[in-house]
Amino acid sequence: MPVSKRVRIYALEDLAAHNCAQSCWVTFKGKVYDVTAFVSDHPGGDDLILNNAGTDVEAIMKDKDSHDHSESAYEMLEEYVIGRLGTEATTVSDDWEATDNFHPEDTDSVEDFEKTQFLNLREPLLWQMWNANFSKSYYLKQVHQPRHLKESARLFGPTVLELCTRTVWYVVPLVWLPIAVNLFLRSMLQFTMPMPTFREAPLFPLSVLSLLSTEAFVKALSCFFLGNFIWTILEYGLHRFLFHIDKLLPDRPVFLTLHFLLHGIHHYMPMDRLRLVMPPMLFAALQAPFTWLAHVLFPTAVANGIISGAFTFYVLYDCMHYALHHTRLPAYMREMKRYHLAHHYKNFELGFGVTSKIWDYLFNTVLPVVSVGVDEASLLKAYKLTTLSPTKWEEVDYDLEDPLLNIVTSVGGDSDGDPLGLGTTVDLRSMDTETKASVMISSKSFDPKAFLAAVHPNATYQDLAVGISHLQASIDARSEQVRVLVEDNFDRFVAVKASTDALYADMREGLLSDANEYASKPLINHLKRSAVKANQVFLPVLENSAKAQRLRTTLSVFERSKFFFSLPGSLAEFIEAGKYEAALRTYNKGKFLRDSRQGQMVPVEFSANGKPGGPMSEQKRILEKVWSNVEKVMGEMKSLLLSKLQEPSRSAEEQEKTIEILLELNTSEDPIWTYFDSQHTHIMKQINASYRSGVEAINKSLSEVPPETSDPDGLSTSLKFQLQLCLASLETKQPETTIAQSGGHEVWEAIFEMTKNMSEILLSSLPSFWKIARSFIEGKFKRSSGSRRSAQQCSQIALDIMKLYVSLLSEFFNLSDAVVMQRNTNDPSPKLLPRHSNSLTTAHFLIKILIEIQDCANEVTGMDIVPETSSNLRNLVASARWKFGDILVRVWLRDATLFHLLETWTPSTPDPSVTQFMFLLDVFQRHLTTSALKFAGGIELSSTSSSFRTIQQNQISPAFMAKITKAFLDAVYAFLDGLVLLTSPEWSITTENSGPGQQSPSKPFDLNDVDTRLLLILSNFVYLSGTLIPNMISQLESAFGVSKEEDRHTLVKVVQALDRRLFDSYVKPKSGTVTKILREGILDREMDWYETPQPTEIRPYMFRASMTLVEIHAQVSRVSEGLIDRVIYTLVEDAADEALRSFQQVKHFGMGGMLRATLEIEFMHQTLARYVSPAATKTLSELYNKISMAYARRPGDENLQRHLDNVKRILAESRRATSIEFMCFRQAKEKNGSKATSEKSKSKGESTPRSAGQKRSAV
Repeated sequence: MPVSKRVRIYALEDLAAHNCAQSCWVTFKGKVYDVTAFVSDHPGGDDLILNNAGTDVEAIMKDKDSHDHSESAYEMLEEYVIGRLGTEATTVSDDWEATDNFHPEDTDSVEDFEKTQFLNLREPLLWQMWNANFSKSYYLKQVHQPRHLKESARLFGPTVLELCTRTVWYVVPLVWLPIAVNLFLRSMLQFTMPMPTFREAPLFPLSVLSLLSTEAFVKALSCFFLGNFIWTILEYGLHRFLFHIDKLLPDRPVFLTLHFLLHGIHHYMPMDRLRLVMPPMLFAALQAPFTWLAHVLFPTAVANGIISGAFTFYVLYDCMHYALHHTRLPAYMREMKRYHLAHHYKNFELGFGVTSKIWDYLFNTVLPVVSVGVDEASLLKAYKLTTLSPTKWEEVDYDLEDPLLNIVTSVGGDSDGDPLGLGTTVDLRSMDTETKASVMISSKSFDPKAFLAAVHPNATYQDLAVGISHLQASIDARSEQVRVLVEDNFDRFVAVKASTDALYADMREGLLSDANEYASKPLINHLKRSAVKANQVFLPVLENSAKAQRLRTTLSVFERSKFFFSLPGSLAEFIEAGKYEAALRTYNKGKFLRDSRQGQMVPVEFSANGKPGGPMSEQKRILEKVWSNVEKVMGEMKSLLLSKLQEPSRSAEEQEKTIEILLELNTSEDPIWTYFDSQHTHIMKQINASYRSGVEAINKSLSEVPPETSDPDGLSTSLKFQLQLCLASLETKQPETTIAQSGGHEVWEAIFEMTKNMSEILLSSLPSFWKIARSFIEGKFKRSSGSRRSAQQCSQIALDIMKLYVSLLSEFFNLSDAVVMQRNTNDPSPKLLPRHSNSLTTAHFLIKILIEIQDCANEVTGMDIVPETSSNLRNLVASARWKFGDILVRVWLRDATLFHLLETWTPSTPDPSVTQFMFLLDVFQRHLTTSALKFAGGIELSSTSSSFRTIQQNQISPAFMAKITKAFLDAVYAFLDGLVLLTSPEWSITTENSGPGQQSPSKPFDLNDVDTRLLLILSNFVYLSGTLIPNMISQLESAFGVSKEEDRHTLVKVVQALDRRLFDSYVKPKSGTVTKILREGILDREMDWYETPQPTEIRPYMFRASMTLVEIHAQVSRVSEGLIDRVIYTLVEDAADEALRSFQQVKHFGMGGMLRATLEIEFMHQTLARYVSPAATKTLSELYNKISMAYARRPGDENLQRHLDNVKRILAESRRATSIEFMCFRQAKEKNGSKATSEKSKSKGESTPRSAGQKRSAV
């Protein structure tokens, strides 16, 4: 019947493992019972069950002399049934011997399942394994007992799935050898030249084979051999540590099923031809991590060579594995076949090698195999048998009975000579035993028909006739030899016969005569004399009934007191095994028997005078001596337990049990205070030692700091490179890795380790201490005799430990008032902090240290020791937050002062109008502000958010809020100072990472030019005032929940003021150049505006002024395109103002002067029309009015319109001639639907040529 899911099957190992009071199992009539709960309630005492725990109790339960059981006892036993014992299989045996022709018999599926209830071989195996309910021990026993079927057992059931689990042996070389060859060729080619990876180009380009060199072949071949060697290690390692992971296998159905699928099914059915090699999909999954590891550890060429060698040996391994199970093999492989089959049928825990034994020898897992290779003919002759399977007793003398056999046979190890002399060799290796016996001419069961059918099936009549003649000649020759032998030794034969007859006659007349009853009479006489002697010696003893009764009484006393006499030894065994509770129970039981049932153990006899006397008094003295030994053993146990109370590594539960035992034993020393005092001393010593070793490690790390960081310039350079790496890492997925490895991390890690070790010591020892102390305060563990020490002293001990922890941390970080008063007021940071660590790394480690302190404080506060402890810890955390905030602010401002050194002038990807520096500034401020908020308690310390817009968890104190705000604003002002410093002429690009004259990859310009840096800084200032500062202030307001509008306006005003100053420093020199050209051209001494003739062209000064603006436009557009409008608008306004001032100095214009002035101003107006602002437009209108008012009309000036048309023509020609030079001033074409440009033009008051013409008409 199938096994029910409710009844679990166990092995004997499972039963034997549960043999103590904590877990007591027994078996009765094949069922397994868990009687742990019943042990203490057993009427006959728990000893009777515990002595038989983990065994079969059927015999002892039926033994009425030991303990009689009623029917209700057997019914009660059924309540504790948990399963049954499985049948032990015996297929695998240490006596198994390897033979060359091993052919196991097929398994009877029905009989096997009925016997073992393991797996039904007629049903799919996987579903049975998944639903099975047997223990791991039983599974391992059964799965390593081989079964054999003619056909492969079904694993899944459906045919489609079955095909995925069955693999013919030649599939392995067909799949993996081409891959190995491809990888080997790739390795050779990759040693010669670069080539794409296997994923990019799976097919190997055969055309390049001619390019391969001998050196590449040698390198690839070396890697190939290395892969062969690595595979032998993997073969052994996977087989032993993965396929045979029996001891570490969890006792769960899912893991047992995985084990069965991976390798268990092969041991269960080792001769299954279709499951001897690994399916390609399974090997592909197993090889993936190893090939990945090879590519990680080695270059691609080396990895491919190694993998090709490993794959080749894998193919050899799988094919050889199949051959070891099903193929006749040469000598070496025949030895490996016997060795591997012994792994299946003799001992599956040894012999893991398949292709060789080398690693078995190295790791001492070699499996000894006895090879049975003796020739069968030799066995038959040695044991005088005619067959290897005799059915009756027989004794054949081969030498005397058939002396002619040597004539016609020539027996070899594996073949037999042809007695007919026809030249054929009889191959005996491929024959079974019966066929071999019938074919061998030396066998008694030789059959001529079988011999001819097996050896000469195609012989002709003539061949047989020749064979008979050869056989007859051989027999005749041998007969002649025998005749000569007999004639030469006839006298010897006669002498031997006479000697034998004489010996037999003497024996018949003496020892074997009828009168001696065939040699039995002397023996009978000896036995009779021995019986008489025994009666004389033992009969008086047996007849003395009183002595016999006394002896029986004494024996009964010792039998009845067997427990008491064995008590010292039992107690010693329990103590040695660490079973102190069992020892205490046994001691109490012995003490009870001694005090209350002493008469049952030793019946006391009284003498005639009424006093105890006789043998019983001697027995009582023996019992007292036994008890003194018991007390001595218990005294040793008391000393041992008192010493264990002082062991700090024991758990609270173990210590509580030890204290309870010692209290019950009523020791002279109070065990609870022994524990408290030892723990107090140990914890205090450990914390002090951890602090001292931590300070030493910190000092050692500080001594290894590079000396160049002590120099201000060297420190600035170091901090600059640290900040570059840390800020770059903040944009990656794991910035903590880089930040935690930056400058000074060795010192910070030593500080963190010191804090962590002190906290771990506290948290590993104090909870156990306080758990026991709380129980003691609540009244537990009290001695009956009382104690002079108060239970409240436990709280004081815990408080002393906590005060030491707080004082040491306060001393190190300058948190306590005493240390604060002694520190240097100019250096608020603790002395042992790294000075060369950047602010991001400092914030990272300070947060880690604060988390460690806070977690420790929270856990200790949760113990609810005393209110003072919680108060001290809260003050410690608050002081640490404030001090760490001070440390952060100090390094924050220091790094902000140096932050301008990080300017690389690289345009930002999101906004090319500004440099990457602005975004680094944003990231830097956001990260440090977030860290400061964590110290203040506004954000959880464990939060990984990089934005300080996170909803605060607790209210931030106003003092902390003011500190963070001030640090934030001071850092921004420091950034602004750094930006201004970058525009100074003294600043050189050589101070950066790049060399002089290095150009940005996307904006080619010279950074040593002050104007270039001015334009870049101006662009950054625009971004600062318009976007960055408002955003940062908004985030700060969101984090604090208060308005910072005043700080926002102040910052924006400062930025705008700096922007105006820098803008003027750039524009003023340019404007001076342009206005100078205009002024010199207008007020040229050689120019008489009253007498000058009508213009025919525009004078050169106007072209020079315009070309100067073109050069400025080109510089601005190349460096910062967003500033073009602002710069050109300003320059045009200055040019218009200068033109107005210059023309105001001209008192009168003639017709020619008025037309020339109009032409030149209109040329400038139309050329720069895109950048003419409303203010410039107004200035030009005043200029036109000035020229009109200063015009002095003279006779002959009547034809003004014709002259104006001529001016228009000259203007148009000049515009066309300079259209390319002044193309940068043209208005950009608007797209349909776009209004941005027109609105911008309107806002700037841009004038069109038409509006200028109208003004001229007005003139």
